[in-house]
Parts: sequence; structure tokens; C-alpha cells
Amino acid sequence: MTSEIKVDTISEQTSANGVTIDGLTIKDGNIQGSPALVGTTPSFTIGDGGAEDTKIVFDGNALDYYIGLDDSADNLIIGSGSTVGSNSLITIDSDGDFTLDSAGDIILDADGADVSFRDGGTGHLSISNSSNDAVITSLQSDKDMIFKGVDGGALITALTLDMSDAGTALFNHNIKLNTDDGFLSSGASDDFLFVHDGTDSKIFNSTGDLIIDNSASDKDLIFKGSDGGSTVTALTLDMSAAGAATFNSSIVTTGILNKVNDSLLMIGGGNATNVGSNLTMYGGADGSAGLFRFRNATTVTANVTATGQIQAVSQNPASPTFAFTTDTDTGMTRPTSDTLTLVTNGTERVRILSDGRFLVGKTSSGLANAGVELFTDNLSATVSAATVMYINRLTNDGTLVQFHQAGTEEGSIEVSGSTVSFNGFTGSHWSRLADNSKPTILRGTIMDSIDEMCDWYQAVADVAEVKYTAEDEEVIDGLNNVGDVKMEAHKIVEPITLPNGKSVGDDVTFTSNSVEYTGTIIKEDDVKHTKSKVSDTADSKKVYGVFSNWDDADDGLDGDVNDMNIAQVGTYIIRVHKDVTVAAGDLLVSNGDGTAKLQDDDIIRSKTVAKVNSNVKVETYSDGSYTVPCTLHC
Repeated sequence: MTSEIKVDTISEQTSANGVTIDGLTIKDGNIQGSPALVGTTPSFTIGDGGAEDTKIVFDGNALDYYIGLDDSADNLIIGSGSTVGSNSLITIDSDGDFTLDSAGDIILDADGADVSFRDGGTGHLSISNSSNDAVITSLQSDKDMIFKGVDGGALITALTLDMSDAGTALFNHNIKLNTDDGFLSSGASDDFLFVHDGTDSKIFNSTGDLIIDNSASDKDLIFKGSDGGSTVTALTLDMSAAGAATFNSSIVTTGILNKVNDSLLMIGGGNATNVGSNLTMYGGADGSAGLFRFRNATTVTANVTATGQIQAVSQNPASPTFAFTTDTDTGMTRPTSDTLTLVTNGTERVRILSDGRFLVGKTSSGLANAGVELFTDNLSATVSAATVMYINRLTNDGTLVQFHQAGTEEGSIEVSGSTVSFNGFTGSHWSRLADNSKPTILRGTIMDSIDEMCDWYQAVADVAEVKYTAEDEEVIDGLNNVGDVKMEAHKIVEPITLPNGKSVGDDVTFTSNSVEYTGTIIKEDDVKHTKSKVSDTADSKKVYGVFSNWDDADDGLDGDVNDMNIAQVGTYIIRVHKDVTVAAGDLLVSNGDGTAKLQDDDIIRSKTVAKVNSNVKVETYSDGSYTVPCTLHC
């Protein structure tokens, strides 16, 4: 080996630091001992800035290691061997990148129990030991943990943990869990499958429905859990019995349990028997537990029979059968057979009768009883001493009421400012022939009044209050409602024909809604309706109007009297004699045979019946007479 030593100056020191040598150059030689660099800012430079690799080699027994500069790339390398750039283990390149390249494992052993990842001094991720639990923490507030990978050459986000939403996990695709018996997977078409033993049990979406399907024949669905450390079977769905549900304990719900077929049994503290295909609901012995309560005071009154019913005993309105636990005087009751009522504040407000009549503010049907009544053939409202009906249009002028017949509008009441218009209006009054007969009278026939008033009679019965007795079939042992009001006092009123030999004030037996009553005959108050006849006097001044229709249609609702409606004012039709030709604007009078003829002048007089509105013939009768539209002046 060729060695060279160059020395500029050598100065001996009196201290123990040895000899000071300035400008020492050693080439291809060895330094033995333990040299040290001392001083305030010591510096040891390897290389002279030329284009050559520099290194420090650690001569090992079996393997050498070096720390060197790969001058061609300006990389600082720690590697094995003695040649810079070979077998690199740690590399710091000119861009500041730090590379670990280990042929074995890389082990991070932080006795402080925390490994932190930072960017510019700001922490983003830490891996910690917490009581031997491995904790991975995203350090920035509301910043997600994102897991990415390459799928077929494309970078994809596989999983995002949303830290601004309590760590909600957002999977990009399917979830699959390998098990010993099979796997759990989202499967095809975004279904969620449980697969075991080849039976293809699954949870999946079907047009929005979530379906749990155990495809193994007659194998149950079993729900288990741990109760105080003990495994319990909470619910079994028996698939060999069409899914019959067996609950291990009570059912608690704030909603509604509904079962159409078979049985549903709910027990809350008391004994119960499941009968047939019934819904059986029990509270405790005093009704204090369970989902529903049917009770009076402290007595449970619910009863289920084999007829598939939920039964409860009758109650007076002050204590409804079906009530609210926080408002026991508000609910529903059955005051008598085939009758249903709604009660608020201990007072009956609504009643539905056995024939379906809907009563509001009244307990019995009939115009004599104040309240509102709805039925399939009528709607009525009765008050004692107040306005019966308010019709109020708030925002603008327009229709208040529309009248339809067979789906076609026939008239209306409209408001414009302070003016109320009756559209399609024809004013009429009742009348009757003197002998109460009902011959055929053509529509539009002129009728004269006669000097005899119409009369109508009614049978009125007072029905007394009815109270519960011990013999009432609605009473169940233990229910203390004897003496409570079962039906309030009310009146029954029916129109009748005055029976022969009877007069006002006499007793009479009559039937109302298939029930027979004994009442008193009264006469309706009426001061304006006269009886009439077909006009038989030409130019008659006693014209009452023109015939419209028979009123009662033989339905017997007015006591079997043959009332008719006589049109008197407004627009209508009038029957004109066959030999008379009319034009719009003509005034008409009686022809003396029920038809009309032309008035001999154009002045409206006491004999004037109508003014022609059009010569259009609405109807033509077999005798040649015909009807035209007119304005009545009767």
C-alpha cells in the first residue's frame, strides 16, 4: 500500500489533549485508537467537493456496513457492504425523501406508547398503545379516515370513516365476512346475504322491502341475546308453523301491534288465555300494566270471547269504556245496544245509532231534538234559539252554495259585495187539493187558491230517561254502574194523518224507526198555505201559481197527505193553450182550463200570471198544450 502523510505544522500542547496538527492529510492509510473532535464547533469533512463517492466503512466480522454519499445522485445512504449504492437500507435523497429498504421486518418500538405522523409540524395520525389496545387516531377535527387502493389499475376509495358524523362507515362496495361455515356478503344487486351450509339464507332488498329469508325448509328464525350473562332465546319464528312467533317474555311497544290471522297474546302482569283466533290483551290485576287498559275505577273490564272480538262493557259518558290514562272522562262508550258514542270532559258529544245515523250534540233522531243529524237520505240541523247555519266566504266574491241533481249543477247561491244571488231560483209553496186526492196534473198547469187552509198533524212522544239496572245485559259482575244514565230523556216526533174520531190533544199510538210509541196529537203552526184547484176561471185573480210536482212521492213521511209544490215566483215554465202562440215579452193570464192565454194588454195586473221569456217549447202534451220558459208574477 502506498501511504502519504502531509503536515503543515505540528505544535506540542502542554495539556492532556495531545498534539495539535494543522493541515493533516492522510491518503490510503489507517487511523488507530480513539480520535475525537473537540472544540466549540468541531467539523470533520470527508471529500473535497469533487465528483467522487465518499463513505465511512464499518469493517464487521461477517458483514461490512457503510455510511456514504452517492455523489452521482447526491443521496446519503446507509447500506451493507463497502460499495456506495449497493444494498441500500436507508436512503435520504436530494429531495428530502426518506427510504427504508429492509430485507427483513421493520420494527417501530416507541416506549412512549405513541407513534405520530406529522406534516410541517402538524399532527395528522397517531398509532398508540392504550392498555395494550392498538389505537389509530385521526388527529384533525372532523377530518375523515380514508382507505384507498388500486382496482384494475384505477385508484379507488374503499372505505371512508366520517369523523364529522361520529365515524359513520361508508363502504364503496360490498361487505364480505369469511366464517368457518360460509360467509356474509352484500352479494349481487346490492343484496345482503347470509350463506351457510348451502341453504342460501339471506337479507336482501326487494323493491324497497327488507326481507330476511331462511331458505332451509321448516327451519326457524331464532333471535338470541345475553340477559345478565345468560344466553336467552328472545324470539322464535316457527317456519314449520307458517312463522308463528313465540316471544320468551313481554312485548313492550309505543306503537300498534296488528295481527290479521291467528292469535296475538299480550300479557302485562296478569294471567291470560289465548282463545281461538283472537287478539287477547291483558293488563295487570288492576289494569296497571300492559299495552291497553279497559277499566272502570280499578277493575279491568276487557273480555275476549271465541267470536274474534275485543269486548268491553257499557259505560256512562262520565267514565268511558275506552278512555285515556291521563284523561279518563274522554273516550268512547256504548250507552245502549247497537249504539256508539264519543265523550269529552264527561259529556257525550257524538252518537252513532244502530241504523247508522250520525248525531252530533243530540242523543236521539228527529227534528224536535236540537243537534246535527247525518244519514244516507238526509242532513238536518236543529237549534233551540240561535242561527242554524253560517256560510262564510272569506277572501273574495263567488259561490256560497252549489245545488246538484244527478251530478249536474242546477243552481247556486252566490255573493257579490253585499248582494246575494239565488241562481236558478224558483220560489214555490205547498198546497193540497180539497179532497186530498192525487190526480195527474201536468207540469206548468195554472192553479187557483181556494178558501181552505192546509193542515198538518204530528204525533209527539216523550221518552223518559233510562238508567242501568242489575238485570241489564251490558252489566258485568264487578262493574258498579247500576243507576248510571243509560239513555237520556228525549222526544220522538212523527208526521201523521189525523185519525178518524181523533183531535188535537188526543193520545195516539205510532211507529218511529220500527219502534212503537204512545204520544199526543198536535197540529203544526201554519198561517199561509192554502189548498188549491186547477184554475177553472178565465182571467182569474185567484191564481196561486203553476203546478210543479207532488211533494211526498207517497213515502208517508208527511202523514200520507198529498201535498204538492206550487211555483209562484222566479223563473219556471207555464202551460199554454194549444191554440195560443206566444212570443218573448207577452203577458199571460188563466185560460180557465189550467192553461194560459195572452193577456189583452201589456200592463201587469192582478190577473197576470207570467211573462214569456222565450217561445221555445219545452214540453208538448197529448192535448196539444205546451210549456215555455217564463217569469212568474203570481
